[in-house]
Amino acid sequence: MLVNLWASWCAPCVKELPTLDALSKSQRQDGALGVIAVSQDIGEQASVRAFLDSHKIADLGAYHDPEMKLSSALDVQVMPTSVLYDKNGREVWRYIGDLDWTGAEARALLAEAR
Repeated sequence: MLVNLWASWCAPCVKELPTLDALSKSQRQDGALGVIAVSQDIGEQASVRAFLDSHKIADLGAYHDPEMKLSSALDVQVMPTSVLYDKNGREVWRYIGDLDWTGAEARALLAEAR
């Protein structure tokens, strides 16, 4: 499972979202890796869905953590941050900053999930 923490006010997050959405779609079709992106915006849930819709992010769910409890629990200081978990729920690695999730670096990192 890949968990990504992002916010609409975070320029690197917005830059990364389309590639994360593409990864989510390809992984869902392959049944290989789950991808969850969780907004850390403090606004209303509807604003998260509207933001994703306006950026044509179709595959990622509009998960929302307005109190930022997940980022606190995971000790995330910088967004975006992505954390890969193995099948036993153990953290394999975390990537801090934006990444092209359709690129070679992401493929190499995600190979560790297999």
